[in-house]
Amino acid sequence: MSIVSRRLLWALRLLGLALIALSLAAPLLTEKAAWGLWPMTVVSPPLRWVLALGAAALVLFGDRLRAPAWLDRLHLGSPWARLGLAAACAIPFYLLRVRHLRWGDAKVLVQAIPHPDFKLTYVWQAPLDVFLHAKGWALGNRIFGWPDPTPVY
Repeated sequence: MSIVSRRLLWALRLLGLALIALSLAAPLLTEKAAWGLWPMTVVSPPLRWVLALGAAALVLFGDRLRAPAWLDRLHLGSPWARLGLAAACAIPFYLLRVRHLRWGDAKVLVQAIPHPDFKLTYVWQAPLDVFLHAKGWALGNRIFGWPDPTPVY
């Protein structure tokens, strides 16, 4: 490995460690100051530290790790294995959701889509995203009586 490659690798490692430290510092910051990191505060402190230390270990020593033998036997290269892994990842995605509608544009959009004076269906920042959420809410409102698009988001 050349000296430039080693320096780049260590620069990326330091960046990774800095981001991990920043996520650990999130509870010390106000929600307004660190709204992008604030969802990290819903994780319990012991679990947050375990996850951070595991991530730091991967940042520092990940290139030296070798997959265990049982992982090779799973044949993750096959399309069925990838489909199974994707399906398994869907479980925590839906069960361990973060309430992201409190921060940023999502809160504004959830309030604007069902506004009584106008129905928001298009914005220039994310035209397809907002259009699909607005139409999904309109359908959910008609069928289930949803007062706002929170279930759609």
